[in-house]
Amino acid sequence: MGNDLTFLEVSRQEFWTVIDPHFQRIYALRHDSNPSQYYSDEEKERLKTLAINSAAMISLFILVKMGDDLVGWHFGSQFHVDSYYMTNSAVLEQYRGHGYYEKILIHVMGLIKSRGFQIIYSKHRANNPAILIPKLRQGFLITSTELDDRFGFLITLKYFANEQRQKAFGKMIGLSY
Repeated sequence: MGNDLTFLEVSRQEFWTVIDPHFQRIYALRHDSNPSQYYSDEEKERLKTLAINSAAMISLFILVKMGDDLVGWHFGSQFHVDSYYMTNSAVLEQYRGHGYYEKILIHVMGLIKSRGFQIIYSKHRANNPAILIPKLRQGFLITSTELDDRFGFLITLKYFANEQRQKAFGKMIGLSY
C-alpha cells in the first residue's frame, strides 16, 4: 500500500457524515455502557446547555484518505486553556498493520502543537497496544489509570509539548532525564 495519505480538516457535520457508517462497525465488539440511558429529562436538558457552551472550544475533525478512499480519522477538542483531548482516532481494518496510525498521530500532534496547546492527553483501554505503543513511542507518558463506568479499565496518557515542562514533571514523579 502506498504512503500518499492526505489529511483533511473538515466540519463536525461532514466528519460524522463520512465516518458514521464505519464507526459502529469498528467498535461493534466493544462493550460500552451508555450512561445517558439513566438520565432524567431535566438532566438531559442541562447536558444540552453544557454542549452548547462547549462549542466555543477548539475542535479538530480530520479525515485521512488515500486517493478517494477513507483510511482513518481523528477527532478531539480543547479540554482546558492549554490542553487538548484526543477523543478518538481510528484506522479502517484493511489499512491496519502498515503504520498509518502512527502517521495520523504525528500529523495530528503537529496540528495540536501548532495551535499552541501545551498538553495533549488521551484515555485508552489497557488492552489496546495498537494505540498505546505508538503514543508511548512519540513521548506520551502514562499518568493514571481509572475504572470508567462506560469503557472499563482505562489508561490516561499525556504528552507535554514543552520539553522543560516534561522534564519538570518527570523529576516530580521520580524519573531522571
